Amino acid sequence: MDSLVLYIAFGAILKMPNLSSGITYNVQVKENSSFSCYTEPLDDTGTKPKVIKLYLGSQNLKISCHLYNVNQEDTLENRKKLLLLYTSLGLAPSIQIFNSTYSGIFYFRMKLGKNQSTWTIDIPRRNITYNTDIAPIEEWFVRFTMHHGLNMFATEGTLLDVLREPLLQWRLGKPMQSAQINALIPYVINITVSKCPCANDVAVIALICNETVHGIYLGVTDSGFISRDTVWFNTTKSLCSVLDYDCAGLSLVNIILTNHRLIILTTLGLFISQDLRYPTGRILKFNKPSFCGFERDDYFRANVWYNVQCLANKESYEEDYISISFNKDKTLSQESTCFYSNDPYKNWHSCLPYKFHGGKTISSRVVAFLVDYQQNTGVGLITLQVQNKAMVSVYKITNHKLKKQTKFPVFWFPDPNFVPFGMFFHPGSHFLYVYGNQVWFSDDGGNTFMLLITLENEIIIKTNMCVYSQSIAFVTDKESIFFAKAGLERYARLTTSAFHVFNLYYDHLGSLNSAEPKQTLGGGRGGILYGKEDDIGFDSPLSPQYITEEQVVFFEHIPLNGKSRSIQKSRFHELHKGKLLKYRPKGSGTIVNVFRHEYPPQFLASVIVDIQRPFSSSRDILCLLNTGDCECWWDSDVKYSYLMLILHKLDEFNSSYIEKTVVIPGFSSFLIVKILNTLSALADATMPERVPFNKTFPSGTWFVYDFGTTNGRKWKIIVNTCKYWVQELGNQPLNAIKYLDLTQTYNFKFRVTPVNTAYPVFHMPLMKLVVGNPSLFKVKTKDYWDDTDSYTMEFSVTNNFYKKGSLSLTL
Repeated sequence: MDSLVLYIAFGAILKMPNLSSGITYNVQVKENSSFSCYTEPLDDTGTKPKVIKLYLGSQNLKISCHLYNVNQEDTLENRKKLLLLYTSLGLAPSIQIFNSTYSGIFYFRMKLGKNQSTWTIDIPRRNITYNTDIAPIEEWFVRFTMHHGLNMFATEGTLLDVLREPLLQWRLGKPMQSAQINALIPYVINITVSKCPCANDVAVIALICNETVHGIYLGVTDSGFISRDTVWFNTTKSLCSVLDYDCAGLSLVNIILTNHRLIILTTLGLFISQDLRYPTGRILKFNKPSFCGFERDDYFRANVWYNVQCLANKESYEEDYISISFNKDKTLSQESTCFYSNDPYKNWHSCLPYKFHGGKTISSRVVAFLVDYQQNTGVGLITLQVQNKAMVSVYKITNHKLKKQTKFPVFWFPDPNFVPFGMFFHPGSHFLYVYGNQVWFSDDGGNTFMLLITLENEIIIKTNMCVYSQSIAFVTDKESIFFAKAGLERYARLTTSAFHVFNLYYDHLGSLNSAEPKQTLGGGRGGILYGKEDDIGFDSPLSPQYITEEQVVFFEHIPLNGKSRSIQKSRFHELHKGKLLKYRPKGSGTIVNVFRHEYPPQFLASVIVDIQRPFSSSRDILCLLNTGDCECWWDSDVKYSYLMLILHKLDEFNSSYIEKTVVIPGFSSFLIVKILNTLSALADATMPERVPFNKTFPSGTWFVYDFGTTNGRKWKIIVNTCKYWVQELGNQPLNAIKYLDLTQTYNFKFRVTPVNTAYPVFHMPLMKLVVGNPSLFKVKTKDYWDDTDSYTMEFSVTNNFYKKGSLSLTL
């Protein structure tokens, strides 16, 4: 009997120092020193790579490492000094090699030789793997560590088995020189990148050129474009031979790399390579499935879809599926406008079992189609042209064919303005994303969806995912880049690309790279995109209203000046949820909820903020508060309360007080909107029902805050710092794969400890467990809190059913 497979994807991934009580996932430790390691012999005086990419061939794995100070120049003399210092103390680094199913630790030799500048190690290949056959193999992670007192130097990298990686054994066409590639750069209008499912540092990059240049040009890298090692091929002749050399107008549309085959979608059809596991020493050959009734223009608007999975440890029930969807209505000569098939992609089936209502076929168009490997279902993203609606329909699959009966009720997206563009499963998990001018995600296989992102005048056209870090990057047609984590109901805006022609690419270690033609086509690397403190605030005044000492509501007022004056629509979005509102004088808080409302009419929206650091107020002004009714200037039928501030003592009103807020605990807050004279001003009440009538408030019972824009905006909204430590108490590796036989049980335990919080949070659940295929395993959970306000979740997974399959558990 085949064992069941349990995929375990544990949350957000950052630095992972091993602690005595388990693994702490998100404690970021900044060290001044780091390792530089490499497998190729390099000149001692030359520049050493800072990103660790190691390669395992047919011989032993020989590694050289040195320690360098990140704040100093990495010179030969400094390397020798650090080597002598730590070796004389009896210290040498160790290397941990691991992936989802294997882990091994090896130790460097503690030896000093003449003119030696590095630690070295020689690991026999058989100590890492016995296999030498060509097959998909999961790329290893490596972690170099060395303890010194209470400090630990740690650096991560990757190890690739170039002997077994299928794609690297082939020539994809006629080799091209760098001069030939450079000549194509002016004609490139887009580039597409596809990674090996098991080894993300191995990738194919393809050029999409304008109508003046035809042909298929592919580049292959084994280092994630980290160095100038991209090997370029002209694949045109290989595809033309399939078409009997009738290939006028042949151009690339998209490219997909599966576990065993290379899929190329062109303007003249879909091409599927021979099995990559069986190299012949010749140029890779292709075959072309026939879809009756489709012309060149149809293929130009078509797309291919693939649910990425790694089949390095392939079970008998595991299959790769791809689909092709034509962005058009079905004609009488066409069986369907969407087809899917499983490897070796010989037999193709319609993505949509058509239903009849009242004797008529519903006019529908399949935008995308994917196969859910865990639940063995087909998921179709469908638009109805007449009703201008989009839906997701899930069908069971039996013997590779869809059943007509849906597994779940059809999910209709509620917004008629939603324009879907595509769909994907996050690799190694069950999270399903549908994207376009909005992004929706499902954690139950397409039964229900939650709204994640709403865009205005933009549409997401590209995505890229990382298994190791659970990261997702979205790219819009206006080059905006958004970032999210799989399964989390929040996102961030990274940046806007300076390049019109580019593509994003996550390497195996989780670094997000921007591949741009002038850098990547010549063999170099695109820039790395790091999340930075990007202000997503806006030029509208805010007015704070305290609820408690730990929580405050900020009301967004209609802009009073500048270019934003005509804006009558709230600029608070779900994007701001979970972000940090930071006040320049002092204070910060986390936005936990966003509300839009029509009352009071001067305020467009409000957000609830949990305080992390108390906000400091401006200097006190002694004043007398009076109120009166006034006709609203934008709607004569609406009346609201103005606040009249009357100054006493020596202070005087001036224009700098406009958009400042008077906060009176227990009563309404007031945003100053107009200066009447040096002693009085008018203000808008955030809560008109809580306005104090003819009441005097002595100094010390109220405060003044400046969250306006008149004196320059002193607040911003940025990505929040982490407020919790997450500990796994069983030393499980990230993205682990476990095999469970009948009646076997695995137990897991996690603890979340609050840090960087201004006030204690009482018994709030801080974790949730999402199960990808609930019918396959029996999952039990237990949670509790301790005296330190830490939240602990324990859960067990038991195989009680005589079934073959896999599921993912995500915490």
